[in-house]
Amino acid sequence: MRRIRNQVLLLILVPTTLIYSAMVGLGYFYFNSTYKIERTDRKHLELDKASRAINDWLVSRIADLVLLSRTKNLRDAEIGEIQTFLKEEQYRLAFVYEKYWYIDRDYRYWNTNDQKGILNQKQLIQDFFEEGRLLKYVAPIQLLPRDSNFSIFIAVPVVQQEEVKAVVGATISIDAFKRVFENFTKDIFDEIMLVNPQGVFITHTDSNLVGKNEETRYGQVFTSDSEMGPDQVFVATLRNSWKMVGVINNQLLYQPLNQINRFAIGFFLITFIIIAFVSIGISQIIAKPINTLTNKVKRLMRGDFNQEISLNATEELNSLALAFNQLNHRFLKIRTDDRFILLGRLSARMAHEIRRPLHLIQLIVQNLKQKKNNEEKELDLITEAIEQADRFIKEILEVAKPDQLSLSLQSMTGLLSETIEKFEIEAKQRNVLMKKDLQSDVPPFYFDLFKIEQVFSNIIFNALESIGNQGVLEVKLLLSISGDIIIEFIDSGAGFDSEIIDKVFDPYFTTKENGTGLGLSICSRMLMAHGAKIEVFNRLEGGALVKITFPITLSNLGN
Repeated sequence: MRRIRNQVLLLILVPTTLIYSAMVGLGYFYFNSTYKIERTDRKHLELDKASRAINDWLVSRIADLVLLSRTKNLRDAEIGEIQTFLKEEQYRLAFVYEKYWYIDRDYRYWNTNDQKGILNQKQLIQDFFEEGRLLKYVAPIQLLPRDSNFSIFIAVPVVQQEEVKAVVGATISIDAFKRVFENFTKDIFDEIMLVNPQGVFITHTDSNLVGKNEETRYGQVFTSDSEMGPDQVFVATLRNSWKMVGVINNQLLYQPLNQINRFAIGFFLITFIIIAFVSIGISQIIAKPINTLTNKVKRLMRGDFNQEISLNATEELNSLALAFNQLNHRFLKIRTDDRFILLGRLSARMAHEIRRPLHLIQLIVQNLKQKKNNEEKELDLITEAIEQADRFIKEILEVAKPDQLSLSLQSMTGLLSETIEKFEIEAKQRNVLMKKDLQSDVPPFYFDLFKIEQVFSNIIFNALESIGNQGVLEVKLLLSISGDIIIEFIDSGAGFDSEIIDKVFDPYFTTKENGTGLGLSICSRMLMAHGAKIEVFNRLEGGALVKITFPITLSNLGN
């Protein structure tokens, strides 16, 4: 007891003395550096928030144009219809876009101001036709020499039958963009600017500098390490390699520093005095609870789990006692979980034993049916009940099995093709059209062929049952932009009831009269064992969509 009290006393007094000595010599530097870091971090955060907002706005503009390029009105229509359609879009979004541009493979352009001709700046869109570029972002730019104002130019390809038919673009005036920019950056810096990859100002607090070069104006190319005399420079980079630069005067940035210094020094001096006076009392208070904790831990180590600590001490020691009690409860839970594992094994064993007499009864019933007695109807009912019980026991066994995967390098395209072929006869009987759209460049990867085939079969079977007689079932396989493999099953059936769609993967939940409610639950568990996920949706046009996503890494690709 005395030894613990003395140790606690030393642990309080020695660090306190060292801290006090450090405060005398390093206090000024400490508070200044801490405050500067906090202030600069806050400014960095403000700039990052503004840059993310600007970036999201720009991404939305790209998304608008991508969606526009994929409409039938641009892909399949004649030039007259295209011009009418783009003018309607221009009228609808005139508050955002200055004008729309349509440029064909011969670099002939037309815009919604009815300007047309052959584009001189062919390099702007050359990559779309020659290299299959997905989008381009340029600013500031003057597409036509007679234009007096700078603009932001966005362009995406119009693809028809896997070939770039034309390029659709849109220009946003710098003035319009400046209003958006100022909305997100108002009053957070003395100067704030947006610079393109070529070092040209897209927008600037001083509007006269738009279109000018940063190195010409400031004598340097701004980076995260840039310094500028009495001013602090902050830089954030957007996804399209544009950068946002904020400049603020150091005197304004660190104005409250002296007041904070005085407060901090006084606070630490008072804190040290208080610690010095109460250190002995604290050592007395802490020693007894620590001794109690020590004894309880020793008993726990001997296997005595019936321990509970209740201390009326400091908040820290009470927290430590609570952590001890939680650890003790955790040990008890682990022992309980071991019992549940044993119960699962016993359930599996019980299921195996029940199946034996069921199979024997099934064989006897079949033999009796072959004798064609008058009881054939009753025997059919018995056979159906036995089959249903056997199916339920199989699923119990599947649930009781541990998730052991037999991984091998397989082609997902090949597995889907084989699984679809297996159901073609049943689909024809139901008058269901089975369509498949399997992307050819999906790489093989490691998965359990048997388990994944079981998942696909279960989903297709459920889809055919949902469709009933006459409908469409489409299976898609594609590689996402992020590199994930996505499989989609799209049917024209009744879809999922919106009230129970969140429960379809729950064990034993079913809407079928003879269902067990384990099919989709087992599928979900098998996919989780692969690191994949399964999702279900109701489609707006009717029917259901089941989406499976396999995340692809170097390990499961086998590289």
